[in-house]
Amino acid sequence: MGNLELKELIGRLAAELKKYHDEEYKIMTRVFLKFSTNIFIGVRNPYIHSTAKKFYPEVKSKPLDALIDICTGLMDSNIHEVKSIAIDWLSNAKKQYREKDLKVFYAIVKKYIVDWVDCDDFSTHVIGQYLLRYPHKMGETLSWCTSNNRWVRRSAAVSLIYPLKRGFGLQEAFDIADALLLDKDIMVQKGYGWMLKEASRNFQMEIFLYVLEHRKEMPRTALRYAIEKMPDELKSEAMKKD
Repeated sequence: MGNLELKELIGRLAAELKKYHDEEYKIMTRVFLKFSTNIFIGVRNPYIHSTAKKFYPEVKSKPLDALIDICTGLMDSNIHEVKSIAIDWLSNAKKQYREKDLKVFYAIVKKYIVDWVDCDDFSTHVIGQYLLRYPHKMGETLSWCTSNNRWVRRSAAVSLIYPLKRGFGLQEAFDIADALLLDKDIMVQKGYGWMLKEASRNFQMEIFLYVLEHRKEMPRTALRYAIEKMPDELKSEAMKKD
């Protein structure tokens, strides 16, 4: 797809999305994501998804490389809702993912992800599905934990949530938590705390024992996230201060 065609597609998507503009929701989202550099039209998620579904037949038959080019072009618009559509389309192409694509997905996080909503959407629905397809690649996100980019570091953890919910990736989750344990960025703390929380659904005692071992140094934000789904007696024990 050429630049003019891509620009025209972005224009048609934006025009469709503006039909569902909700100014109150736009203001609320802008406050909620106050540090985001995205542009917000102000459209609720169900309408974003319905728009993505409406236009998807135009790109459905594209080879994966062409689809990635289109979707990164959409992300380059910096329009939140258009970026969400791009993520939706990439997620739909999960059966086409190739082993080499993790490097592509890393580059997308590094260049185009600018807030936690984008980060979590892309990490769970694209990278998470990739890791479930290629589980031997889970350990490679560990290197992301040293990035200067907060969203790359958060993505290293959040990308494991999809496999963890299905009973895979516990050791990789511990490795990520170890690497991010003392991270001072609260968005990263929440990210790896969320990862541990989701892991606790299938590995409750393992996560509980991990939290007990590290509770002295683990930021309280991450700790609270990690134990959120545990029984009250385990929560109380984990929150004790020695």
